[in-house]
Amino acid sequence: MLPDTPYNPYFVVEAVDRMKKSQVCLWLLLLVIINSSAQDIVNNLDAYRYAEVDPPTKGAGGRDAIAKEDLRLTELIEELLFNKGFLIVPRDDTGRTPTYGGKLAMPFDVQKNECLNLIWFWGFAPSDPSGQTVRITAINCRDEIVFKNTYRMMPRETVSHALRVVLDPVLRSSYHFNELLNFKKFIPKVSVTNESESTLRAYFTSAEIKPLEGIYKSIDHKLKEDPCYYQIAIKFVDGRYQIIVLDTDNRIWKKGEVKGFAENAEMSNLHPVSYYLSNKRKVEGFLDLDDIILTVSLDIKYETFSNGTFIDSEKTSRVKFIKIFPEE
Repeated sequence: MLPDTPYNPYFVVEAVDRMKKSQVCLWLLLLVIINSSAQDIVNNLDAYRYAEVDPPTKGAGGRDAIAKEDLRLTELIEELLFNKGFLIVPRDDTGRTPTYGGKLAMPFDVQKNECLNLIWFWGFAPSDPSGQTVRITAINCRDEIVFKNTYRMMPRETVSHALRVVLDPVLRSSYHFNELLNFKKFIPKVSVTNESESTLRAYFTSAEIKPLEGIYKSIDHKLKEDPCYYQIAIKFVDGRYQIIVLDTDNRIWKKGEVKGFAENAEMSNLHPVSYYLSNKRKVEGFLDLDDIILTVSLDIKYETFSNGTFIDSEKTSRVKFIKIFPEE
């Protein structure tokens, strides 16, 4: 047998102190690992300007009712993201956002470029049958997960506090919206010409041109997918027409860029057209010139939200221009 060791209070205190320090070090190490992983995701947030927070819902179809407490917690998330620097997409009096059946319109900037918007979902992780694990996920316009974090609540812990913990990596990040980062990530490149209004006016004055060629300005800004002002020129180049941007209030587009191509239709007034919307998404349609009014009819595919599900749909949208040069 080992000899009895005399009781030493100092030794006991020192051992307990070492154990506490080890536990603290372990927790700090875990926090560093977690925060490093979260920071890799948070760094991508700079490409987004708006936050659309979708509240959990209950009822038939999953979208019939939004509990008052869920609305309060959704408002908390919106407040935290707003204080961080995001602009918040408004919800209507039922609590729904524009993407998910809300009656309010999307902010004008998001109408022009949907990829400025980041949609935030929150709720309880279904993988935890106890219903104590809070989860927040943010997805972008390509349905890519930009942020995802979970937290299992302790006994008597409030959901409000749990949501703050889940969002902690975002709240401690150095978020700052970077428009160039958004454009680089989401806005495709289009063809660019060396043309300007002066070179095109000179060409239209000196050359024998086709009836469709000339300079136009938009007179109808009701196209939801492209609600901007444009001055364009249409020039016949290499067997088809180029639609060239001369001026616009849309920061995504630059002067000289090609906004579309129209085919040459000798036997018809309808010209098949490939047209690029506000965010440079390509759609197909037809172009028609009636006297000095140019109508561009576009077949636009989109999703509608009905009875808790998304439905693929298609509609024909039109935008009109008036010919301003050469004068008829």
